[in-house]
Amino acid sequence: MGCDKALLEVDGVALVRRAAAELEAVGAEAVAVVGRGRAYPGLPLPQIEDRRVDCGPLAGLEAALAWASPRPVLVLACDLPCVGRRALERLLRRAADLPPVEGAARAWLARRDTRLQPLCGLYAAACGPVFARVLDGGERSVLAAVAAIDHEPVDFDDFTPDPFLNVNTPADFAAVAGWTATP
Repeated sequence: MGCDKALLEVDGVALVRRAAAELEAVGAEAVAVVGRGRAYPGLPLPQIEDRRVDCGPLAGLEAALAWASPRPVLVLACDLPCVGRRALERLLRRAADLPPVEGAARAWLARRDTRLQPLCGLYAAACGPVFARVLDGGERSVLAAVAAIDHEPVDFDDFTPDPFLNVNTPADFAAVAGWTATP
């Protein structure tokens, strides 16, 4: 992108604040997980620093799970600005229908068109140690880490437009710049 995606604005709201608002709308405690040595001055959210340097989103998941333990973590990447409350509520309902076994490393992950969206999901606390071991082994892929846990896909093929439009390029950002998440 050439800039920090978290600070890009959609409808006048920074992506990081937008994700926090959607999480709070479903009763989750919103925090921002930031890279080592990075902070967002003025951001009215607790900020949790990755435990590892330059290990990407998997290190962010590890840090969030360690911070929240023994509670589960509802994750929403800030570069998924079209995911709204309705999608998060579906994830939470599905998890309530299939509750975790005590101590099991289990997650409920959004899926659309057969593609898992591991940065939109609910992770049991027991996923944290598994992700730490995966990172210790040199793996950085979130999907590789998800393969090491029990995960339940939650389908979103019926949502239109696609709520998982990811902002990775200026063209992606232009595609969602005027889009507002579904309440």
